[in-house]
Amino acid sequence: MSLQVHCIDGKGKDTAAALQSGKPLRVRCKDGAGREVILLFQSLDGPSARCQVRCEGQGVVELDGIAVQEADLDVGAELKVGRHVFRLGLSAAGMPAQIKNPQHFGKPCSHCQTTFTADDCNRAWMDGDFRICLKCLAKGVRPQHLPQWRHALEIDVDAPTEDLPLQSAIDSGPMAAAQSEEPPTDAYTAPPISMAPLHSSASGRARRRISASAISSVDLPSAASSGGGIIGKVTRVFRRRSDETTDDGEQDRLSELEELRNSLLVEAGRSSLTSSAGLGLPDDWFRRLHQGDRLTLSADDFSRSAIDAWRTRQRQLAHLDAEIAAIRQALGIGSDPALPVVPLRLRTEDRDLENRAFQASDALLTEDLATYHGQLMASEEEETEAYRKPSLAADEAATEPERSGGSGPRRQHHARRRRR
Repeated sequence: MSLQVHCIDGKGKDTAAALQSGKPLRVRCKDGAGREVILLFQSLDGPSARCQVRCEGQGVVELDGIAVQEADLDVGAELKVGRHVFRLGLSAAGMPAQIKNPQHFGKPCSHCQTTFTADDCNRAWMDGDFRICLKCLAKGVRPQHLPQWRHALEIDVDAPTEDLPLQSAIDSGPMAAAQSEEPPTDAYTAPPISMAPLHSSASGRARRRISASAISSVDLPSAASSGGGIIGKVTRVFRRRSDETTDDGEQDRLSELEELRNSLLVEAGRSSLTSSAGLGLPDDWFRRLHQGDRLTLSADDFSRSAIDAWRTRQRQLAHLDAEIAAIRQALGIGSDPALPVVPLRLRTEDRDLENRAFQASDALLTEDLATYHGQLMASEEEETEAYRKPSLAADEAATEPERSGGSGPRRQHHARRRRR
């Protein structure tokens, strides 16, 4: 027997690696936030089977719900890194660590024919040559749904299922003997199902069908509410806070925040009424301003520490306003009267404004638009003529005789023809 690290959940589920003396085992995985974690397992020398683990990287590793960086593990201890769960146990040759029913390991499920894993051997239902895996148990499959199991044991179907030797589907662990009088309720253990005779009505036959099993009786653990990721931790914190906090506590918190905001406003008001206006201005600046002098301000005139204090007060006031508004909304006591009320304009009001604008444009006649356009074009032409270059005007004057027909005898001839 030797120490072995077995992955019971995660990407490498049902895989195991043995620890060798003097040689650390290196496991690389990612936590719930996607950060890489490197686990270094090193077996410790001594009479007791123990192992030392050291965590490297930026991820979070949990041992019994507590984040650790280095710890000593005993047999049966479990490390959780995001959705990966590693268990330390003793292993024989070719057999996973801490398996309770090794004779069923690797054999098929009697219902779905899938191979039994180490987790199935520890938590599923087994009886002789018959076995039901965890997935089938979660779907509502029970021993009475296996015809070959009923015929092999010659069970009276009229007998209640409390007399059936249904093994609990939990990992009992070392405390099972002390709590054997009241076995704990497990996620995969459904309430007893009363068996009806085979010659009963159609409703009885429907109840005996596997597809009609009570799925609601199986309460699987929720990964979002009880997981080890950051979402699960925040959910647990807020759930615990909501359970412990009452309306009176919220009222006290609201009063405390309002008093803190009032004190902050009083402090800011006193600072603004000083000679420097709380911004580090020169002492005679306001006096010269009252006298009518013209003054200029630059960034060097202000005190950097005073500006930082003003920004700090502004951020604190914004945070207090937001928290007070959230508490008042949770208590249902309306909006904060200390905040200015900003009137909200509805979408219908915006549409009315658009319609009035369109109506005003429709009231303007098309003739008025044409007249305005003509006047605008005429003014633009006058401005163009006024700014015309003298050289361009001279060129046009030189080419004018040629366009009119020339001069001399030819011009006189054309004039005589027009008179005729």
